[in-house]
Amino acid sequence: MAANALRYAILVLSLVLSSLLTANTILFNFTVICETPDLEFWGLSPDALQEFTSSEESWILAMVAVGGVAGTLPAIQMTDLLGLRISFAAFGLISGIATFLMPLALTNFYYALVARFCQGLSMACASVAGGMIPSTWGTLKDRNVFVSILTCFYQIGPFLAMPSSAFFCSSSLGWPGVYYFFGGMTVIVTAIFFLVYRNQPPQVVRNSQRIASTSSILPITKEEVCDETKKETISYPTMLASRSFWGLMISGFGDSVGFQLFILYGPTYLNKVLNFEVAHTGLLAALPYLLSIGCKSLSGILLDKITCIGDHLRIISFTFGSQMISVVCVFMLTVLSHDTPRLTQSFYTLNIIASGLHHVGVMSGSQIIGQQHMHILSSSIAAVDSLVSLFLPRLVTVIAPNHTNTEWTMVFYMIVGVLIITNVFFALLTKVKPAEWTQKQKTVQTEKTVQ
Repeated sequence: MAANALRYAILVLSLVLSSLLTANTILFNFTVICETPDLEFWGLSPDALQEFTSSEESWILAMVAVGGVAGTLPAIQMTDLLGLRISFAAFGLISGIATFLMPLALTNFYYALVARFCQGLSMACASVAGGMIPSTWGTLKDRNVFVSILTCFYQIGPFLAMPSSAFFCSSSLGWPGVYYFFGGMTVIVTAIFFLVYRNQPPQVVRNSQRIASTSSILPITKEEVCDETKKETISYPTMLASRSFWGLMISGFGDSVGFQLFILYGPTYLNKVLNFEVAHTGLLAALPYLLSIGCKSLSGILLDKITCIGDHLRIISFTFGSQMISVVCVFMLTVLSHDTPRLTQSFYTLNIIASGLHHVGVMSGSQIIGQQHMHILSSSIAAVDSLVSLFLPRLVTVIAPNHTNTEWTMVFYMIVGVLIITNVFFALLTKVKPAEWTQKQKTVQTEKTVQ
């Protein structure tokens, strides 16, 4: 009982910290449409705030992606060297401080770029945590639940950020308050994580994991403990030559295109195209993510309980089907218009839910394919996501510079094409089973034993 309580406490704490890191990157996406309030309450001068051009705003949005890409390898290497406890806490502290200083940073374009870069940099470690914690603290029977719950930070972050931003924007406090609130909360939760988390589960948790596993009914031995804590090297050329690796990356690309479009431009689409007021936009933009959280959590339980079919068919069909639902929803957005805002909002919501389910499928497949190197796959997928969010604003600016309904119809046609193509390649390339590059180390050890 105590072992399970500790495991789930780690799960919840990691989820909260990852969600705050995500929310920190989204705050600017919403506050950019806020009106300038009376800033004397915060000791800021309205004259000090810089009015950014559309091009400058685009660069400020994109710097999160630049930071995410730049932080991928450092996050992996720092975690391998120092452990997740130190690396995640360090990146969390960077994000919290950068967010807290964001109102000051917005007085200068280059200060704003640095702050946004730091927020994106920290997100790289959230992806590492999403890969390592299910492998380290989950059992074979509940690993999909751990994966599905941890990936909810992609939905919880927007759900926290958007209505909070709308509240501060509409109140006398003004938008700076939301940065101070989330920056402070991030620092506090980071400190709690550092105090609670351990890189290796204590003996009582390892024993409970062994009991819960169907792969062994024997008592854990000292040799096995050593094997569990021993770091294994990975053959990157073998990984890059794997069809399944590229199947996951291509699927992750499609998932990112569909998801990031609504993360970056969801509030703008609801406000400019569907003509919802700013105060209502925050709630309407956040509602789909709340529903997606519940559906993702249930999907993890479902994937763990369905054992009548093999891993490959279960994961492929679940992931492929979820993406096809997104295809239908985005296509319907091209047919509907601002004259039917409620119906359009319904398909908008269903698309975000389906996108979340698709991500669960991709990460569950990565868990099986990547095994002990799952954090490398999750970080690679996160790097793809950052690249998409870097170039997508440029493309949207070209296709929909005025954010009219006709322009957004063209954007949605493009998204439909990307989702269909990437979904087909995912199904053709991906084989959901432990990859060869995860078994090489064990094979070498076995050969030496035989000799």
